[in-house]
Amino acid sequence: NQKEAFELIDKNIETGIHCQATGCGKSYIILYYIKTIIENYNRNSNIILFTERIDILNDMFKLKTNINEQIIKWQQMGIVDLSNTKIIDRVTYKDRKWVNEFVDTQSCLLLINRSFLTTSDYKELNNIHLVLHDECHNTPSKQCFEFLNYMKRRDVPIIGFSATPVRSNINELEKVKEIYSKNNNINLLTDYNMIYSISENLILPPEFYWYYYDDEVENSILNELLKILPQLSYKKIIIWCQTIKNTQSWKKIFETFIKENRELSDFKLYIDTSKDTNEDYDNFYESSGQTILFCATKHREGSDIPYLDCCLFADKVKKRGMIPFMQSIGRVLRKAPNKKKGIILEGIIKNNDYYKDITNKIIDYYYSMYNSCTDNETRISKLNELLDKLSFNEENNQIYMNILHNERICINVEKKYMKYIEKNIKTNIRENIKNIKQS
Repeated sequence: NQKEAFELIDKNIETGIHCQATGCGKSYIILYYIKTIIENYNRNSNIILFTERIDILNDMFKLKTNINEQIIKWQQMGIVDLSNTKIIDRVTYKDRKWVNEFVDTQSCLLLINRSFLTTSDYKELNNIHLVLHDECHNTPSKQCFEFLNYMKRRDVPIIGFSATPVRSNINELEKVKEIYSKNNNINLLTDYNMIYSISENLILPPEFYWYYYDDEVENSILNELLKILPQLSYKKIIIWCQTIKNTQSWKKIFETFIKENRELSDFKLYIDTSKDTNEDYDNFYESSGQTILFCATKHREGSDIPYLDCCLFADKVKKRGMIPFMQSIGRVLRKAPNKKKGIILEGIIKNNDYYKDITNKIIDYYYSMYNSCTDNETRISKLNELLDKLSFNEENNQIYMNILHNERICINVEKKYMKYIEKNIKTNIRENIKNIKQS
């Protein structure tokens, strides 16, 4: 997938999006763009690389530790030579006069997060040769769209990167098209969606487990977590909570769990919120396992935490947006030695609608993993495809979504519901098809 992108860049640099599932190596594609622009424009090259979150750039360029070491590493690997490039760091050094940092005597690369970029005087910029936008599914947000639209009007090539570039909301979709379109369609330069990337062994398949939203949610989560621990190669877990207060509360709850359960006795717990000024994230990032990080909305997109093999949604959201959900689970699908899958622990309703909730989640997963939910015709096509690709294992209480090359995505269900789900799930999918046709 990287070679395909490199060949495209060598031929022509044009505005568009690289759909790259998390873990497929988009960082090297970004660096190849930078290399090409520097070679084309030499000392006059001016590049902007911006992301929604600062963690992405911190991790990629080692801004907090040793950027020079990272530059030498890339140079020795033959990826890009940034030794004579002026790197304007507005991730760790917040100075709004960064516009004046661009010079004519050497190539310049601006590293900046979206909010700081779009609230600065970017209209004073001259001679920008390339804009790289990581996590470009944020394009429709007002300030981001205004910045990109300004650059597009100045004929600056804009390259977006996202595992989930296609939005179902028609207004958002039109804004993405306005920036990245070619012949009135989103110009996908490469398309390595999650399903394709799993089938090609670029990333690992997800496996889903469930806890119940009810009065005993804490015990429900703990019981499921203890059940899946033996399957984790590294036992490195991220837990997303609802608020900062809720995050702090969950950490305290798990401190009690650790004392009461020998399976967790060797675990170290970390917390990362805007109110916690510590090195917990860095320590968790560097850990090789038996660690848990608690956070609210942080690290759901763009973070490349190594050895992460399980994520838990403890925010109790009952109707979750599929784009942020797919971005989040992508964190645990990166390949690592001896790692076979990424495990996701999500909440579900405990009542007579259990099978409908499971069905609707499966449908949403299937749409989103293909990036295909923009029109009714495509929805119907994918639902018919899903009908053929579902299989059931009553012995193990598992539903399988079968995909290319004999790969499959496993969804675990409770034993007492298994037969009922198997009996009703395809009927429910057909009802969805019927409702779409009538809409």
